Amino acid sequence: MNSALIRFLHRLIPAILLLAVLLNVPGVSLFPALALTTVVDDFGPIAIPDPPAGLSCTTPLIRNILVAANVTIADLNVRLNISHIRRSDVRVTLTSPAGTTVVLISGGGLGSPVVASPDDYDNYDVILDDTSVGSLYDNDNDNVAGAPDRTARPHELLSAFKGESTAGTWVVTICDTSNTIAGTYNRTTLTFTSASANTVEGTVYIDYNQNGIRGAGDTGVGGI
Repeated sequence: MNSALIRFLHRLIPAILLLAVLLNVPGVSLFPALALTTVVDDFGPIAIPDPPAGLSCTTPLIRNILVAANVTIADLNVRLNISHIRRSDVRVTLTSPAGTTVVLISGGGLGSPVVASPDDYDNYDVILDDTSVGSLYDNDNDNVAGAPDRTARPHELLSAFKGESTAGTWVVTICDTSNTIAGTYNRTTLTFTSASANTVEGTVYIDYNQNGIRGAGDTGVGGI
């Protein structure tokens, strides 16, 4: 086989494989589609009202977060950034536009540092993720400045929102379960991953020279 033919086949085979994938030829696996991620932030600082003595969560702070994007939820992670020198006093819930409510942080009350839950360490700056193996109560203070301090599993699973639409007003309710020590709400970040395949955008083309760049001769594939 001459060298010119070898070079031709070297360029042709990747194109054939790509078309086989796009046409779903039996025996050729489809590449997984990349899902669309929507990130929405809500910022403080805003004081969390301290309840009257003997009462719990009677004066909550309510944050309404409007999400314009309308996609079906496959996954949701939530970043919470809250300053409180006895963080186990803090209770946080998240309610979707459809009315589903998930308890993100239970607000278990004052505990001892020698046990994992509840605790009286300082602050939350945590990404709540159903797949995390981290505990909300890690026997350590969280640093509320800069990047998220850690990840943890929420008190109730965020998968309760799976299949719902992102569009509408999401309600974050933050309250203090105990009197005498007040806290500050700093930030919530909602990170939605879409379950809708039609949210993947872009152009499919055949990269004949395999340089990773679409050149003038790299033709697009229609109907994708």
